[in-house]
Amino acid sequence: MGPDDYLCILSYLAAVAFSGVLFKSVSWGIGRHMWDVPAVWMVSALKFQTIASWIYLWAATLVKLSFLFLYRRVFAMETKAARLLNGGIAVCFLVNLGLFFGIVFFCIPVEKAWDDSIPGRCSNPVVLAYFTGVWNTVMDIYVLLVPVPFLMGLNIGREKRLRLVAVFSVGIFACIASVVRLAMTSVLQSSFDATYNLAQVALWA
Repeated sequence: MGPDDYLCILSYLAAVAFSGVLFKSVSWGIGRHMWDVPAVWMVSALKFQTIASWIYLWAATLVKLSFLFLYRRVFAMETKAARLLNGGIAVCFLVNLGLFFGIVFFCIPVEKAWDDSIPGRCSNPVVLAYFTGVWNTVMDIYVLLVPVPFLMGLNIGREKRLRLVAVFSVGIFACIASVVRLAMTSVLQSSFDATYNLAQVALWA
């Protein structure tokens, strides 16, 4: 097993954890309209939703890194591919690490993110949400397109080459989901029905 295999396993575990926390948030009102959620549930609902967003960031990051390490193994003999992929791996990890800390410490103290009654301060949610959405979309497109020129250059039959391109192109669904999530960010930021709209965004996670 290579690094891509271990990263794939970790991303799966993170996805399972994300789903578990998300289901827990549903039991506290996420997915319902805010006027149907008892006020005493709101803190717990937002707490589990916030924790789910932390886990989701790493689930998405790990699966991208898994693909990039897989590409690096497949195209190990291509010097240009190695440089491009190593750069992509480094940028993907470092930017997402920065985003993780930015999301976790979005509010000081951290607990204020789900309990507005706690004294403290929070950053501008619109800026962070749009930056995260744009970044994820760009990285999904990068992961989708980066192997294509090297796949086309493989010394194999045309039919096999096209089959490989088709397999790797499954990632186009991730790109579509990222674009939809980004589009829904504006709705989330401009709506007072946060508990309902958060669930709609999570469906595309």
